[in-house]
Amino acid sequence: MKRIIIAIVGLVVAQYSWAQQVLKVVGDKGLTTEVKVYDHDIIRVVKYPNSLESFPKKQTFSVVLEEPKKAKIVSGNTLSTHCLKIMVDGQGQVYFYDQQGALLLKDGEAKVLPITDGVDKGFYTASQAFQLERDEAIFGLGQRKDKDMNQRGKDVTIWSGNTNITIPYFTSVKGYGLYWDNAGRSYFKDRHGETTFSSEVSS
Repeated sequence: MKRIIIAIVGLVVAQYSWAQQVLKVVGDKGLTTEVKVYDHDIIRVVKYPNSLESFPKKQTFSVVLEEPKKAKIVSGNTLSTHCLKIMVDGQGQVYFYDQQGALLLKDGEAKVLPITDGVDKGFYTASQAFQLERDEAIFGLGQRKDKDMNQRGKDVTIWSGNTNITIPYFTSVKGYGLYWDNAGRSYFKDRHGETTFSSEVSS
């Protein structure tokens, strides 16, 4: 099995700021994409509005590594580690490849929209789509009352309650894992090869 990728995506925040190699692309669809290497097989992806000069620095409850590692190669819009190659196109779409050139995962449309009224004014809603292969099985999303192991075609509210423990993470049979790093009420939806995580409120 290939090494695990943990792609942490969305309007999520780092507790610290380091001097490191970062692949940063200001996309032509209004969002900036940053890719950071936390280990050769752990990649963090963040997206935020182009109107912000840099990614907001706030606490994340999931990223606990004290210092990201530098990638071996940064060339144009491609970043390379011992395990992976990550490419970001001009629209901010991210492609993950193994070192043999096989495509593991690519993302789709991202939306980060400001909340303009109510108690959450000043925050954002966030969503990110991913394009999975047609027959690609994925497993995870927590401990729930669901007879199916494969989560393709499912709608799941990522919000834990009595006898229902949800985790915004899945593992693919292709050998990667994906974690949506957002503590707010979130949703998972899989339809016709497009898998989406979204959150009602994001810092």
